[in-house]
Amino acid sequence: MGARVVSPLPTISYAYGDDCNGCIGLESNAMLKLKFQKLHETVIRSVNADPVIDRLFANGIIGDDDMHMLQLQGSQRHQCRSLMALLHGSGNPQAFIELYLAVKEQRQLQWLAEAIDKFSDLSVAQLKEHEQNRQFTGFQQSF
Repeated sequence: MGARVVSPLPTISYAYGDDCNGCIGLESNAMLKLKFQKLHETVIRSVNADPVIDRLFANGIIGDDDMHMLQLQGSQRHQCRSLMALLHGSGNPQAFIELYLAVKEQRQLQWLAEAIDKFSDLSVAQLKEHEQNRQFTGFQQSF
């Protein structure tokens, strides 16, 4: 895999729309990662990965080896699935912020950006806590 370049920006601040009365949200990469994970199947079925890959490469989130590997994937679904796996495993503190911005700038994906925005941080945190509790309980029951 290619070298990972880490962007100096820790978080993004963005304005939602009029549907949120102009509220400003501060999204962390970790929270966006959880939101994308929850919407994984929808992302795989719906996103044309080419412009997303181009943006992530241009912004140093993925390297040239990563971009080449993604271009070799057969279908759009395989390409998108590989991209998501790469981002989830990267540990890059900007990966999901840049992915979100790439989705947001594509007019045909506004519905996906809105779906991501609809998840409140609390609901995603509760899902993560529930999953952690389920894993812990399953671990204890195996003894």
